[in-house]
Amino acid sequence: MILTLISLSLFAGFVIFCVCKFGLKDCYSAYGPIWRDLHPRFNVWSAVTTLSALILVPALLDASDGSAWQFTGFFCPALIAIVGLTPDYDKYDFVLRVHSVCAKLGALYSILYILLTATAYWWTLVAYIVLATVMTLIKGKWSWVFWFEMAAYASIYTIMLLIVL
Repeated sequence: MILTLISLSLFAGFVIFCVCKFGLKDCYSAYGPIWRDLHPRFNVWSAVTTLSALILVPALLDASDGSAWQFTGFFCPALIAIVGLTPDYDKYDFVLRVHSVCAKLGALYSILYILLTATAYWWTLVAYIVLATVMTLIKGKWSWVFWFEMAAYASIYTIMLLIVL
């Protein structure tokens, strides 16, 4: 519970801060190059993204203990941590490929985690996808990736809190 709350607070607080400071971007990763350019020696986006993902690994593994699909609880945040380590995706083709593949696989593993290990909470994914669709309609179709990313994060965090409670 403690690790989930730390990760959630860190990630959600940072996303809110980024949106307030830089405006809503088309995806969460778009904040990476902004922070890189602001602070070339230490990318805050990379640190927060990587740390919040890695903090979640033990909680996801513990919550899925005994499941044949427990490995999804490792790969989901581990891949997102790699995404966090690739803020230069806008500069280098190889980094873009790594970033894109890891982001897509991270999303896939989060969906698999929900559907295969947290089966009683599948409805959270549906609820957040509906909310993401509504937010996309309100904010514009250019923002759909951002809202669906937030739906995936919100689903995982909600499930982790529901499992513990």
